[in-house]
Amino acid sequence: MVWFPMFWKKLKVQHPEFGTLTYSSDSWASADFPSSVGPIYVRVPGDKSGPNGEAISNAQALMSDLPSIVNTAERFALSDTNTREFMEYNGDLTLDGLAFDVEPGTFTVAFGLTEWPDAMIDVAFREGNPVEVLLAD
Repeated sequence: MVWFPMFWKKLKVQHPEFGTLTYSSDSWASADFPSSVGPIYVRVPGDKSGPNGEAISNAQALMSDLPSIVNTAERFALSDTNTREFMEYNGDLTLDGLAFDVEPGTFTVAFGLTEWPDAMIDVAFREGNPVEVLLAD
């Protein structure tokens, strides 16, 4: 990774797969970058010294299975009654990105809604399986 030291600006690193990662509040996030499922962001934990290497490795390992992961997350979200009510009259799910943890198979798939810009629908995965839907606006 290439560092961009800027003492008066947010810390940034260049990652070969995820592009520029910017540090904020104990995590590093990419801008949208092209993926097999369209433009998405990736977020990983870390500190001011850089993104957590294990979390980056976990993210990279799952990129090849991204279409299946997103499909699983979407089906899981739509199977939840609260999610369907939350979505009612607010458009369709749109994929925003993924947040990865240090533990393999632990990540969150983040969705938004086409007609509700502030809506957040996050599907949490543990051990590679969806376990919970978190709703917020």
